[in-house]
Amino acid sequence: MTNTPMHSFRRVFPLLTLTGVLAVACGASVSQIVKSFSFNLEERKAHLLTEFSTEVALNMEVAIPIKDVGWVRLIPADSQHGFQIATDIDFSAFVDSSLMIGRTRTLPNGVSFPSYVTTDLYSVELKRDQNMNTKLYLGTTGEKRYVGVGLELKFVDSRFPEGLAISQNLQDGAKRNVGVVSFYGPKMSNGKIVAPGGIFIASDINGLRGQSAAQGFTVSTAGTEMNPVSLLPYDGFDVVGKNARTFKRPEQQFKLFNQFKSAGRQAGLVD
Repeated sequence: MTNTPMHSFRRVFPLLTLTGVLAVACGASVSQIVKSFSFNLEERKAHLLTEFSTEVALNMEVAIPIKDVGWVRLIPADSQHGFQIATDIDFSAFVDSSLMIGRTRTLPNGVSFPSYVTTDLYSVELKRDQNMNTKLYLGTTGEKRYVGVGLELKFVDSRFPEGLAISQNLQDGAKRNVGVVSFYGPKMSNGKIVAPGGIFIASDINGLRGQSAAQGFTVSTAGTEMNPVSLLPYDGFDVVGKNARTFKRPEQQFKLFNQFKSAGRQAGLVD
């Protein structure tokens, strides 16, 4: 598999009228964080693309290889599109023993994966730098085959509630789950950060088979046509962990995501 210059991933999309999930500021409450989700399944490969709203306008740009079986690409927000996470992976990754390490049932802060994920996942660190740790998650159970990406963001530190996770399933028009996204706080011990908080996304790629593209739209990324899923408006949050009751309140969610933007701007990672 060969690398492709990052500028080739800057796409011109048709205007998509999609509603999504998780939290955009709306008065003193929140609405969507995931703007769109698209995919393409080949015989032996999967291509996934998640676009976030302006609430997660991360400006990081990098292409990270998954050995010789795929890539994770972080595409920064611009004037037309939100921050995007693109994952391209060959199905051989699921039987690659070097990727079958770090088995876990929790997010990095110790909170269980959202209920959409029904099995342990292998967690493999792909890249670590001063701003972020990027991880790949893989797992299979029965007919399910999960692919996930985790971004541990160093600026999601002790200023954020520890041991907390706010999650939302991504649902299509038939209310079928096509993925999940979580925002989670740091893990602390004796007042020190063990692991920063961040963002986690995952999808069961086997469950995507049979999904139809939103009528009238195609999306191209790196020469691959993607099927955009028309997402339903969000319908509440799954909030678990410490102080979960507090952060089930819309006004607290609003404050938390504003805090995320503010801390990210201070770190130079959010526009």
